[in-house]
Amino acid sequence: MNQIRIEGFHRLNGEVKIQGSKNAALPMMAAAVLCKGKVVLHHCPDITDVHLMQKIINELGGSAFYKNHTMYLDCTKIEKSTIPEEEAKKMRSSIILMGSLLGRKKEVCVPWPGGCVIGKRPIDIHLSVLKQMGAKFIERDKRLIGKTDGLRGTRIVFPKSSVGATQNAVLAAVFAKGITVLENCACEPEIQWLCR
Repeated sequence: MNQIRIEGFHRLNGEVKIQGSKNAALPMMAAAVLCKGKVVLHHCPDITDVHLMQKIINELGGSAFYKNHTMYLDCTKIEKSTIPEEEAKKMRSSIILMGSLLGRKKEVCVPWPGGCVIGKRPIDIHLSVLKQMGAKFIERDKRLIGKTDGLRGTRIVFPKSSVGATQNAVLAAVFAKGITVLENCACEPEIQWLCR
Protein backbone atom coordinates (compact mmCIF):
# COMPACT_ATOMS: atom_id res chain seq x y z
CA MET A 1 0.00 0.00 0.00
CA ASN A 2 1.55 3.30 -1.13
CA GLN A 3 -1.00 5.64 0.40
CA ILE A 4 -3.97 5.91 2.70
CA ARG A 5 -6.74 8.26 1.60
CA ILE A 6 -9.10 9.61 4.23
CA GLU A 7 -12.31 11.29 3.17
CA GLY A 8 -13.97 13.32 5.90
CA PHE A 9 -17.53 14.47 6.71
CA HIS A 10 -18.94 10.96 7.12
CA ARG A 11 -20.53 9.91 10.39
CA LEU A 12 -18.60 7.17 12.15
CA ASN A 13 -20.41 4.35 13.93
CA GLY A 14 -19.85 0.80 15.10
CA GLU A 15 -17.90 -0.91 17.84
CA VAL A 16 -14.22 -1.70 18.21
CA LYS A 17 -12.73 -3.96 20.87
CA ILE A 18 -9.41 -2.53 22.01
CA GLN A 19 -6.61 -5.02 22.56
CA GLY A 20 -4.87 -5.10 25.92
CA SER A 21 -1.63 -3.15 26.28
CA LYS A 22 1.64 -4.92 25.45
CA ASN A 23 3.55 -2.26 27.38
CA ALA A 24 1.54 -3.11 30.50
CA ALA A 25 1.44 -6.91 30.01
CA LEU A 26 5.17 -7.54 29.55
CA PRO A 27 6.35 -5.91 32.81
CA MET A 28 3.50 -7.63 34.68
CA MET A 29 4.73 -10.95 33.29
CA ALA A 30 8.23 -10.01 34.52
CA ALA A 31 6.70 -9.23 37.93
CA ALA A 32 5.16 -12.72 38.00
CA VAL A 33 8.72 -14.09 38.12
CA LEU A 34 8.95 -12.63 41.64
CA CYS A 35 5.90 -14.61 42.82
CA LYS A 36 5.77 -18.13 44.16
CA GLY A 37 2.21 -18.80 43.15
CA LYS A 38 -0.26 -18.33 40.32
CA VAL A 39 -0.76 -15.06 38.46
CA VAL A 40 -3.55 -14.53 35.91
CA LEU A 41 -3.51 -11.63 33.45
CA HIS A 42 -6.84 -11.06 31.73
CA HIS A 43 -7.22 -9.18 28.43
CA CYS A 44 -3.61 -9.94 27.55
CA PRO A 45 -2.78 -9.09 23.92
CA ASP A 46 -2.28 -11.99 21.50
CA ILE A 47 0.96 -10.71 19.96
CA THR A 48 4.47 -11.99 19.31
CA ASP A 49 6.21 -10.17 22.18
CA VAL A 50 3.78 -11.61 24.73
CA HIS A 51 4.36 -15.13 23.40
CA LEU A 52 8.13 -14.59 23.41
CA MET A 53 8.00 -13.55 27.08
CA GLN A 54 5.84 -16.63 27.73
CA LYS A 55 8.55 -18.83 26.16
CA ILE A 56 11.28 -17.15 28.20
CA ILE A 57 9.39 -17.74 31.45
CA ASN A 58 8.86 -21.39 30.52
CA GLU A 59 12.59 -21.73 29.73
CA LEU A 60 13.45 -20.28 33.15
CA GLY A 61 11.46 -23.07 34.79
CA GLY A 62 8.13 -21.34 35.22
CA SER A 63 4.82 -22.38 33.74
CA ALA A 64 3.09 -19.95 31.39
CA PHE A 65 0.27 -20.61 28.96
CA TYR A 66 -2.12 -18.44 27.00
CA LYS A 67 -5.80 -19.14 26.34
CA ASN A 68 -8.71 -16.90 25.32
CA HIS A 69 -6.78 -13.63 25.79
CA THR A 70 -5.70 -14.68 29.28
CA MET A 71 -2.15 -15.44 30.39
CA TYR A 72 -1.75 -17.96 33.20
CA LEU A 73 1.59 -17.95 35.01
CA ASP A 74 3.06 -19.97 37.85
CA CYS A 75 6.67 -19.08 38.59
CA THR A 76 6.99 -21.06 41.80
CA LYS A 77 9.68 -23.29 40.29
CA ILE A 78 11.86 -20.70 38.55
CA GLU A 79 15.25 -22.43 38.49
CA LYS A 80 17.35 -20.69 35.85
CA SER A 81 18.62 -17.14 35.61
CA THR A 82 19.84 -17.21 31.99
CA ILE A 83 17.48 -15.62 29.50
CA PRO A 84 17.48 -17.69 26.28
CA GLU A 85 19.20 -15.93 23.40
CA GLU A 86 16.77 -16.87 20.63
CA GLU A 87 13.79 -15.15 22.28
CA ALA A 88 15.78 -12.27 23.80
CA LYS A 89 17.25 -11.28 20.44
CA LYS A 90 13.73 -10.81 19.05
CA MET A 91 12.38 -8.69 21.89
CA ARG A 92 13.88 -5.68 23.65
CA SER A 93 11.53 -6.12 26.63
CA SER A 94 13.50 -9.18 27.75
CA ILE A 95 15.79 -6.66 29.49
CA ILE A 96 13.14 -5.93 32.15
CA LEU A 97 13.62 -9.43 33.53
CA MET A 98 16.98 -8.27 34.96
CA GLY A 99 15.39 -6.64 38.01
CA SER A 100 13.18 -9.66 38.72
CA LEU A 101 15.92 -12.27 38.34
CA LEU A 102 18.48 -10.29 40.35
CA GLY A 103 15.88 -9.98 43.10
CA ARG A 104 14.73 -13.58 43.03
CA LYS A 105 17.88 -15.52 42.02
CA LYS A 106 20.60 -12.92 42.82
CA GLU A 107 21.98 -13.38 39.32
CA VAL A 108 21.03 -12.90 35.69
CA CYS A 109 22.58 -13.61 32.31
CA VAL A 110 21.00 -11.79 29.39
CA PRO A 111 22.01 -11.36 25.75
CA TRP A 112 22.10 -7.82 24.44
CA PRO A 113 18.41 -7.06 23.82
CA GLY A 114 17.02 -7.16 20.31
CA GLY A 115 13.72 -6.33 18.66
CA CYS A 116 14.19 -2.57 18.54
CA VAL A 117 13.40 -0.89 15.23
CA ILE A 118 13.40 2.62 16.72
CA GLY A 119 17.16 2.93 16.51
CA LYS A 120 19.91 2.86 19.08
CA ARG A 121 18.41 2.60 22.56
CA PRO A 122 21.15 2.06 25.12
CA ILE A 123 20.52 0.32 28.43
CA ASP A 124 23.02 2.35 30.44
CA ILE A 125 20.31 3.76 32.74
CA HIS A 126 19.05 0.22 33.47
CA LEU A 127 22.54 -0.86 34.45
CA SER A 128 23.20 2.27 36.51
CA VAL A 129 20.00 1.77 38.50
CA LEU A 130 20.72 -1.90 39.23
CA LYS A 131 24.35 -1.13 40.15
CA GLN A 132 23.16 1.50 42.63
CA MET A 133 21.01 -1.22 44.20
CA GLY A 134 23.98 -3.55 44.64
CA ALA A 135 24.36 -5.49 41.38
CA LYS A 136 27.65 -5.95 39.55
CA PHE A 137 27.88 -6.60 35.83
CA ILE A 138 30.45 -8.00 33.45
CA GLU A 139 30.18 -8.50 29.70
CA ARG A 140 31.17 -11.85 28.23
CA ASP A 141 30.45 -13.29 24.77
CA LYS A 142 27.88 -10.60 23.92
CA ARG A 143 26.03 -11.32 27.15
CA LEU A 144 25.58 -9.31 30.30
CA ILE A 145 26.11 -11.25 33.50
CA GLY A 146 24.80 -9.63 36.66
CA LYS A 147 25.27 -10.82 40.25
CA THR A 148 24.48 -9.51 43.69
CA ASP A 149 24.94 -10.57 47.30
CA GLY A 150 21.54 -9.02 47.89
CA LEU A 151 19.90 -5.92 46.47
CA ARG A 152 19.46 -2.96 48.77
CA GLY A 153 17.00 -0.09 48.75
CA THR A 154 18.44 3.31 47.90
CA ARG A 155 17.56 6.74 46.53
CA ILE A 156 17.91 6.86 42.76
CA VAL A 157 17.74 10.07 40.73
CA PHE A 158 17.22 9.27 37.05
CA PRO A 159 19.27 11.46 34.69
CA LYS A 160 16.30 11.32 32.33
CA SER A 161 12.95 9.59 32.36
CA SER A 162 13.17 5.96 31.20
CA VAL A 163 10.18 3.61 31.21
CA GLY A 164 12.22 0.40 31.04
CA ALA A 165 14.77 1.47 33.64
CA THR A 166 11.97 2.54 35.98
CA GLN A 167 10.33 -0.87 35.53
CA ASN A 168 13.63 -2.62 36.33
CA ALA A 169 14.03 -0.46 39.45
CA VAL A 170 10.49 -1.25 40.64
CA LEU A 171 10.97 -4.98 40.06
CA ALA A 172 14.40 -5.02 41.73
CA ALA A 173 13.03 -3.08 44.73
CA VAL A 174 10.57 -5.86 45.62
CA PHE A 175 13.25 -8.08 47.20
CA ALA A 176 15.71 -5.29 48.00
CA LYS A 177 16.43 -4.73 51.67
CA GLY A 178 15.16 -1.33 52.78
CA ILE A 179 13.27 1.44 51.04
CA THR A 180 13.84 2.43 47.42
CA VAL A 181 13.01 5.99 46.35
CA LEU A 182 12.87 6.79 42.63
CA GLU A 183 13.12 10.43 41.54
CA ASN A 184 12.65 11.80 38.02
CA CYS A 185 11.45 8.33 37.03
CA ALA A 186 8.89 7.52 34.33
CA CYS A 187 5.23 7.74 35.37
CA GLU A 188 3.48 6.38 32.26
CA PRO A 189 0.28 4.31 32.72
CA GLU A 190 2.19 1.03 32.30
CA ILE A 191 4.42 1.99 35.25
CA GLN A 192 1.38 2.69 37.38
CA TRP A 193 -0.20 -0.64 36.40
CA LEU A 194 3.01 -2.46 37.30
CA CYS A 195 3.07 -0.79 40.72
CA ARG A 196 -0.55 -1.74 41.34
